[in-house]
Amino acid sequence: MIQTFLRSIAPEPAKRMIRVWRHRGAVPEIQKLSIKAMGVDDHEFPWVELENGLKFYGFFPTKEQRILFKSIKDKISNVEEDYFAVVMEIISRYIVPRSLPGETVYNPSKYIPLRDPLNDFTLDTSQRKELADRFHPQEGAVFVDVGAFLGYGTMRIAEQVGKKGRVIAFEADPEILHILKKNIECNGFDNIEIVPKAVGKEIGEYCFFRKEGTVNSLNAYVLKNLGYKDLSEIKVAVVPVDDALAELDVKQVDHVNITVNGGEHDAIIGMRKTLHKFKPTITLAGWYYVNKDQKVCDIVGPYLKSVGYKVLVGKLGRVLAWEARNGK
Repeated sequence: MIQTFLRSIAPEPAKRMIRVWRHRGAVPEIQKLSIKAMGVDDHEFPWVELENGLKFYGFFPTKEQRILFKSIKDKISNVEEDYFAVVMEIISRYIVPRSLPGETVYNPSKYIPLRDPLNDFTLDTSQRKELADRFHPQEGAVFVDVGAFLGYGTMRIAEQVGKKGRVIAFEADPEILHILKKNIECNGFDNIEIVPKAVGKEIGEYCFFRKEGTVNSLNAYVLKNLGYKDLSEIKVAVVPVDDALAELDVKQVDHVNITVNGGEHDAIIGMRKTLHKFKPTITLAGWYYVNKDQKVCDIVGPYLKSVGYKVLVGKLGRVLAWEARNGK
């Protein structure tokens, strides 16, 4: 609550410079990227292609990102300014996907530690390795990615589950959805299926609040509490995860990641059958305040325990959960 209050009273230029400063540590990871080409497509979307053959579509840099680029450009000669935002998303969401707890166990990184969900917990080396192994998708696994955004992390997951695996990607924001589809199609991922809907407790059409980029939610309180004003509104289709998976004839679910900016508790309620039948591992963003007294983790944690899950809640509110067996 204190951080939220300070964000609300700080002048915008000060907040902007703080955000720029936080990202200076990206330099070593950008330097390590093997970039093959950069360009802009016919619809004015910038893209970056890596030497591994993957092509990433995204957005042009924001004002803040252009300030950051100018401050570090002498150290990242492999990147041009117009493609800097895409590169930042690659290192932030593909190199270490926020949907995969423990990726820095296999791929150590000091840049924005909380990209790796495990860094929200106090763990020793053996505990980190145990959880990383538990949440790491195996060949042939089925992964449900709720809130896939541009699909950078989704593609990383698809690589890990392989051709015998399956990734179900949910995304409701129309603008983001367009780029998500481009990324999946241009890279030929036939093991990813996109559900172009928001998730919730029941089927319907609901108001979707948006500002920019990742700033969107079915819960206006969440965004306003974070200091966002003048939200735009659109109607989106909402579906319970259970219903969507049934329609896709999904007969196995091994892992679920939920990042929907404050709607995680409704998403969990809408996948009761999935939890009961398959007992997938779960990771979700639980730090959003859904009212003045409760975070998502305060609601989701007890519910998951009541349906047979072992639950860990991090310092900021990240939730990790898996089937409890003999109390473990």
